[in-house]
Amino acid sequence: MRGLPSEHNVIVVTAKGQPFAQGILLDNWRYGENLVYGPVAADPNYRWTENSGEAARRLKNYRAQSGRAGAQGKQRISRTDS
Repeated sequence: MRGLPSEHNVIVVTAKGQPFAQGILLDNWRYGENLVYGPVAADPNYRWTENSGEAARRLKNYRAQSGRAGAQGKQRISRTDS
């Protein structure tokens, strides 16, 4: 049910190359401001599916933006202890 009012998104963290089903779930929406976390496969309330296309799109955008921000950030950093 993507894009509907009942849509519920979370972050699943995995090690590089690790399957999605072995990841750790981070859910800040379920109980308001209280973070829920644990193994994604052990979530008793939801059956999560990976959206690798969306993850790839967001990672590509992040890399493009962080490259520009990194160059700008280096110009603003100055040492005060020298």
